[in-house]
Amino acid sequence: MLSQSVERPKASRVSADGRQRLRQIPDSMFSSVRYMAALLTLTLVVGLPGRVAGDEVKSKSPAQQQFEKGVAQLGEKNYAQAEASFEKALEINPKFAPAYLGLADIRQLQGDVSGAGEFLQKAVATSPESAPVQTAWGQYLYSQKRFAEAEKAYQKAIHADPKAALPHVQLGDLYLLALNRPADAAAAYRASLALNPSDVRASFMLGTALLALGKTGEGEAQLVQAQGMAPTDMAVRKALADLQLRQGELDAAMANFHKTLEIAPNATWAQIGIGDVYRQQKTYDRAISAYRDALNQNPNSVEARTKLGMSEELKGDLPAAEASYKKALALDPKNGVAANNLAWMLGVKARRPKDALPWAQKAVAANPKNANFLDTQGWIMRADGDAAGAAVFLKKAVMLAPQEPGILYHLGVVYQELGNRSLAAESYGKALAMNKQFNDVGDAKPAWPELNFKSKRSRASQFFSRLQASGVLSRA
Repeated sequence: MLSQSVERPKASRVSADGRQRLRQIPDSMFSSVRYMAALLTLTLVVGLPGRVAGDEVKSKSPAQQQFEKGVAQLGEKNYAQAEASFEKALEINPKFAPAYLGLADIRQLQGDVSGAGEFLQKAVATSPESAPVQTAWGQYLYSQKRFAEAEKAYQKAIHADPKAALPHVQLGDLYLLALNRPADAAAAYRASLALNPSDVRASFMLGTALLALGKTGEGEAQLVQAQGMAPTDMAVRKALADLQLRQGELDAAMANFHKTLEIAPNATWAQIGIGDVYRQQKTYDRAISAYRDALNQNPNSVEARTKLGMSEELKGDLPAAEASYKKALALDPKNGVAANNLAWMLGVKARRPKDALPWAQKAVAANPKNANFLDTQGWIMRADGDAAGAAVFLKKAVMLAPQEPGILYHLGVVYQELGNRSLAAESYGKALAMNKQFNDVGDAKPAWPELNFKSKRSRASQFFSRLQASGVLSRA
């Protein structure tokens, strides 16, 4: 059946009910050097050799001076000079752990993950009770998917310095993004915000965790708060606007997309969002115009090209939609949504099943566990005369989406045509029990003229009633 949404990487968003979770590793594997530099500058380092919490710093040690010099050079991307400064700090004081973190950061930036790990282990060996060191070590372990060890490292950091906010944030990321423990993540982010209420990222991620818990209202309120803290933060603004769109808060979403374009005129995603609002409002001409504006900004946007095809199809301009879908597939041959929609349009609306089948197969190959894609291939195979083959794909689709009445209806039709009245009755019965109008889940009429009924529900209910009267159901 027609797919009404474009698949995006999981890291790009979280669904309104929280079931689609972010899974990316944090943007920077280590924030250790910047964090350490701030701590050293503020004389708040805890657990490093020669320092006691609360002591006043009368002068910076030579090792600390070399370290801060290296941090400045690292910020300027002078990696060779920064490495020399960090090594000089270690020559002065071999137990100066921040220098090991600096060297680890350089190795990570150079793509030498193993080398980064070696320096971090030296830092841990030197200062095992340092909160920044344990935080950096936890980030490294997280990046290596050693999640249980990472959790312990973050907990050690929190124990070492209860006033440090960063380990709480990183622990929250671990719980939310890797371990699917949104309740624990929310608690960690709240703990971080109690220590640093102005942390935009913690506020944003708390909203994300609340959405994952199904607390949509609280999650949206938290995202609104994060956006108020950082109005120009595009990640926060996009998350909130996308949520508003999914929640049907179209005026709020439209305002957010327009405000984004005022801040960042080249934000293609906001222009696409405007098109999404118009598409939900069924003002397809405006949606088409918005998606074309997005393509003027970014001609290689697969999402904009695919959604342009959707709007053209919904408007009834099938030739234009076919061209748009094919252009989207030329940009990304694994674009399952475009392939699926093109197949459904050609097979069902244009009644060209032979032309449609290769596209349906491409969609399933791109995502073999997508129930809609399997349903499309099965329904088109049936139209092409292969009812037995169609049943295989439709049964898989029903297993993946047992509560989707449209797919059950399709399977019932195929079973009926194969002469299996009992299984047909079972499929129709399940679909009817869901008490949904079939024209809400796909084409309102059967795809081919030999099925001459007014609606899918009519066909299913008539056949089901006849089977009840004949007693077949009692033998099913």
